[in-house]
Amino acid sequence: MRYWTDQEDAVLREHYRGENRCQATLDALAVLIGRTPVSIKGRVVALNLVRGHQRWTQDDLDYLNDNYGLKPAAAIAKHLGRSTSALKIISFRRLGGHNQRTNIYTARTVAIIMGVG
Repeated sequence: MRYWTDQEDAVLREHYRGENRCQATLDALAVLIGRTPVSIKGRVVALNLVRGHQRWTQDDLDYLNDNYGLKPAAAIAKHLGRSTSALKIISFRRLGGHNQRTNIYTARTVAIIMGVG
């Protein structure tokens, strides 16, 4: 395994086209950098160059936790630049299971709200 260099990352940041990308772009970048298209795609995700694969930051999670169930999911999604489906998924996986539709909370969430957990 070869580690990525700062120069390779700079080439990806400059030339990767995000949502408009196509296989030809991956192939061209692979030739330019000397890596496989699969490797290029993985690095693009790791560098958060693809909007659909952004990692959740702690600020994102805090905003979601503070507002989910209080504001419409569409408004939260727009603020965070994500889909409403992404909000639902991450709320169950990382925030203790908020369920906006039915206002049902997990025991962990109730404990946090009550200041017990």
